Amino acid sequence: MKYWIANIDERNGEFEYEQTIIFTAATKAEADDTHEFYASTWYGEDNMRWDEDDNCWWNEPVAVTEGRMTEIDEHTFDQIRKHGLPDLTRKGA
Repeated sequence: MKYWIANIDERNGEFEYEQTIIFTAATKAEADDTHEFYASTWYGEDNMRWDEDDNCWWNEPVAVTEGRMTEIDEHTFDQIRKHGLPDLTRKGA
């Protein structure tokens, strides 16, 4: 299993936010899929729509995209969890 830290980027008018998530995934492809899943459901599965022109997910008026994603080691992952960031590993995906 590999350990990942990633950002979910949000734009709301002139304001931009970065939310950090952590999760595990066996491969980079699986990690990419997990990262996309969280970006696309950030405000709920029924509340987001994909906009091909803007290349982002929308929950009016907030635009959501996948930010950076980096593989980290297990020790770093565990330390981040201890500081309150929950493990968002997808179960059965």
